[in-house]
Amino acid sequence: MKIYISADIEGIAGITHWDEASKAKPEYQEFREEMTREVVARTVGVSRGHGSSSISIAPVEARRLIYEGVHEALESDLSACLLALADNFVVEVTYREPATAYGAGFYPGAEQAGPHTIRFETGAYFEVMRLLTFVT
Repeated sequence: MKIYISADIEGIAGITHWDEASKAKPEYQEFREEMTREVVARTVGVSRGHGSSSISIAPVEARRLIYEGVHEALESDLSACLLALADNFVVEVTYREPATAYGAGFYPGAEQAGPHTIRFETGAYFEVMRLLTFVT
């Protein structure tokens, strides 16, 4: 199983001001190191917003709570997270310039649906993603 963790410095536990997230400010180095520790520990910071302020918990406590939450989630029935996909996908992409639509119409399986539009039909969602990579 692969788990993707995305982190940005604004979400790190203890950050309370934009200066702490700016490379140009002296506080940045301390919080950059904290972000690395939290990501290595498979965590991100936790805070709750209240109006224009926030309540933050200590980084150690944040790591503990998130580690426990991740562990509990991964021990659960992950098949419940799977999305049901349609049996068939139809994609139409409309371009501003007819020449662009004409060129994109050469993508395998695509067809011209009009001077500005191509149409693509498939039973595999991966093929939709591949199409969009090449024609957009």
